[in-house]
Amino acid sequence: MSAGHAATQVEQVPCTGGLLLALSPVPPLTADQLAALDPEASRRRENDLRADLYRLRAERPGSGVCADAYNRLAWECAAMGRPLGALHENSADEAERFFAKTVQGPDGHVYWTGGKHFRRNDGMQRQPARWWWEHEHGVTLTAYDTLEPTCGERGCLNPDHRQHVRRSRQIYTEAQMLGGLQVLAMRLGHPPTTYDWTRSGRKPTTNVYQNRFGTWEKALAAAGFTAYRSITRIVTRADCIRALQFVHRLTGKWPTREGFEKHRDQLTAQGLPRSGTSITTHLGDGSWPEAVRQAKSNTD
Repeated sequence: MSAGHAATQVEQVPCTGGLLLALSPVPPLTADQLAALDPEASRRRENDLRADLYRLRAERPGSGVCADAYNRLAWECAAMGRPLGALHENSADEAERFFAKTVQGPDGHVYWTGGKHFRRNDGMQRQPARWWWEHEHGVTLTAYDTLEPTCGERGCLNPDHRQHVRRSRQIYTEAQMLGGLQVLAMRLGHPPTTYDWTRSGRKPTTNVYQNRFGTWEKALAAAGFTAYRSITRIVTRADCIRALQFVHRLTGKWPTREGFEKHRDQLTAQGLPRSGTSITTHLGDGSWPEAVRQAKSNTD
């Protein structure tokens, strides 16, 4: 659309003064001023006009003021070279692609219509609210940074409606960490291994325990346990045979490698090797069937 055509359309808007502009916080601009806005400024103005429209629809549903607000949005966007249908979800422009998936709500709220994450041009995925905040402030948020909504709408993305809060790195007390070990031990029937802890999905991670207490065994000792018999000890051929025979007695059949490793908890409780790699290293020269054959031949 030419600048002259855009100017003609804007001059025809029936609401360039009067009630609508008295209700709107967005000041009117001439057609030349609108056309001269840079892309970021035109996007902001479009967002402001959309917010006005949704606010008025909420406050004055069905009124002529709402129609005027829509006309103003359409004609001003055309004058800025941003017609309402110009945003495309597949645009190469990251910001345009992002804002194509937002919907303006009343009171400045902005809602996301896309999936759980937004994919950036570099292939990385971000939560929509975090992407907008980073885009707005030119910073990269870490796992310790949270954005708390201040408008009462948890789904609102507007960075002006979010408060940046940085959490402390040490969010777990020693009592909480040791209590977690004790609870899991009661459920398992034995002190948990690092594998047990990771598989349970509990927090904090085993690395945090090791950083806080020095080693996993020291964390268990602080929780009141005698550390489990570590499988990092020297594993013998006889240990591996006993491990296979134990699972055989437990299940009534000779296990596959995957079936063997499903019984890691029971093997740990018996102080037996629980890794398929340990078994094939000491029996069978890397072959699981050969390891099972040797265990069978040593069965009483």
